[in-house]
Amino acid sequence: METNNKKTTRILAVLCIAVAVICIIGFFAKKAYNRHQEEIRLQAIEIKNGEIDQEYENFEKEENRDKRLKVLKNEVKNAADYEKAENAYEECSAHYAKVIAQMKNYFVSDYDNTIKSISDKVGSDVEKVEDKDALSSASTDFTSFKETLKNDYENYNTIEKDKFDEYNSTVDEYVKKYNDRVAAIEKAEEEARKKAEEEAKKKAEEEAKKKAEEEAAAKAAREEAERKAAEEAAAAKAAQESSSSSGNSSYYNDSYDNSYDNSSSYSGGSSSSGSSSSGADYSGSNDYSGSSSSGGNSGISSGANYGWAEGSDGNRVENYYDPSTGDTWDMNGNYQGNMNDWLWD
Repeated sequence: METNNKKTTRILAVLCIAVAVICIIGFFAKKAYNRHQEEIRLQAIEIKNGEIDQEYENFEKEENRDKRLKVLKNEVKNAADYEKAENAYEECSAHYAKVIAQMKNYFVSDYDNTIKSISDKVGSDVEKVEDKDALSSASTDFTSFKETLKNDYENYNTIEKDKFDEYNSTVDEYVKKYNDRVAAIEKAEEEARKKAEEEAKKKAEEEAKKKAEEEAAAKAAREEAERKAAEEAAAAKAAQESSSSSGNSSYYNDSYDNSYDNSSSYSGGSSSSGSSSSGADYSGSNDYSGSSSSGGNSGISSGANYGWAEGSDGNRVENYYDPSTGDTWDMNGNYQGNMNDWLWD
């Protein structure tokens, strides 16, 4: 009985030792397996992250913006597909997110730089800007930027919605400022144009008024001159008519000085028909013999005036004319006839 108990005890001891050994072996085997699996996992992560990094390097090397957008879109798709894989590693998913964020930051920086570049062309003090073209150009550039932003957001998911709304709000504020300034400038220009037109109109009216006054004054002066000329012509005509004979013969008092001495002799005259002599004496006191007679008997009246007229041949004809009787004599003292008879024939 005692022998059996000892035997049983030995068996139990061996079994315990075997179990312990098996446990120890199993523990170390499990540990080795886990270590191996970790190595496999880390290697897989390293490989995948290397692929992700390569995509980012390709993104940075790419100079064409549209191609960069395609790289970003492709990377986002790859990340989404990787999340669905059974053997996806969190480390790789995190690396995807990191690289995608870096790609998106490139576009965010591009948006910020574009907004700054456009606004810098105008300046911060918009109210002092007078260049409408610069303001309009900036508004146009911002409009184009908004279209680009919308395309990037909707088709490539470069930014989140809150950031998209923020950019739009910023751009709208700039555009409103610029448009308001353009409107203010145009309003000022319109007011200046109207003022210039009013001043030009006023100046033109003043010049027209001045010209009209000058023309009226010139017309009045011309009419006055014409009136005076007409009066003088009428007076001259009246004087001419009062001393005219007949036809185209007229006599004028030419202030000819007929000098007679105390013995009633005519100086410078001539008498007798067909003969003449200088300084000839005529008998009678201030009365020439043969006055109002014809033929060879002739004599110039003491009351005769010297005069001249233009003959039909255009030559000047000199005569003596007694206005009290109408008798006329030639320069030689020859009696020519009575003017009254001519006028009333």
